[in-house]
Amino acid sequence: MTDLHNSSFGKNNEKLINDIDAISPEYILMAGDIVNNYSATNNQVAKELVDNLHSKYNIIYSDGNHEQAFFCDETLEFDEKKFASFF
Repeated sequence: MTDLHNSSFGKNNEKLINDIDAISPEYILMAGDIVNNYSATNNQVAKELVDNLHSKYNIIYSDGNHEQAFFCDETLEFDEKKFASFF
């Protein structure tokens, strides 16, 4: 799954989660841009989706350019505190 940009598919992403549950994957590959750095103050939808799926499935998460912008500080250095507070 990629490029969700903090989107929601039904209340609490239930449509997306139900579709994933229906196929019961061994792994889920999240290939970047799950968050939206342009609304960095509110990526709660993405966080709740990751939390929900992580409670049931093995997730392989690769960052995209939005994660890089969201989890970096103003010098574009990776900010471990931002990352840890999200997950």
